[in-house]
Amino acid sequence: MNSDTPMIMAEQLGKTFVLHNQGSQEIPVFLGLDLTVYKGECVVLHGPSGAGKSTLMRALYGNYLVNEGSIRVYHGGDGHNGEWVDMSRAAPQKILAVRKSTMGYVSQFLRAIPRVSALDIVSEPLMILGEDESKAHERAGELLSRLRVPESLWSLAPATFSGGEQQRVNIARGFSAEFPILLLDEPTASLDAKNRETVTDMIREAAERGAAIVGIFHDEDVRNSVGTRMFDIKPVKEAA
Repeated sequence: MNSDTPMIMAEQLGKTFVLHNQGSQEIPVFLGLDLTVYKGECVVLHGPSGAGKSTLMRALYGNYLVNEGSIRVYHGGDGHNGEWVDMSRAAPQKILAVRKSTMGYVSQFLRAIPRVSALDIVSEPLMILGEDESKAHERAGELLSRLRVPESLWSLAPATFSGGEQQRVNIARGFSAEFPILLLDEPTASLDAKNRETVTDMIREAAERGAAIVGIFHDEDVRNSVGTRMFDIKPVKEAA
């Protein structure tokens, strides 16, 4: 696929939350939103708190249903070998297939799994894709080392790690498989300066290999360093 070929095409998205415990009050988040993301670019979602940045990210990943519109992602191969999948309407099995091989997601927090080591957590996306265990562990170790997670912690479950250590494990997991699409929700929020710089480098490298990236970065330096394009999201009232 060429760099001018889209990997994500979200069209006319509308999302409203209904507060059932408050008299079914409706809270509109966004309306008529269009977003196209191409290979090799990092689109930064930008807007005030409450504008819907994280909601849009979760909708792209298939965690949130939208009320209107479509979210099509290119899945399953390069060139003409793949297919367009509408994450707003696809069956759960298809959404899981997209997540398995096409779309990586790094959230602000690691879902720590009891008794599963950091090395196995980072290796899992590669293992799911059929990678040999020793090679998957080698790749995981490279990433954990790069993110300054001490080797003494690799065999331990991250539940007892510090917040910064957990986030670095989370980032290593998200980057272990070279997903064609990456969604990054505040990946550097709890990191020190050196690790922010490392993650910034990793994001740029992913874009250089052709990944289509959508990110939320409240750190202005990170945002300016990795972003190739800003996408402004305004609250529905302001947009009107």
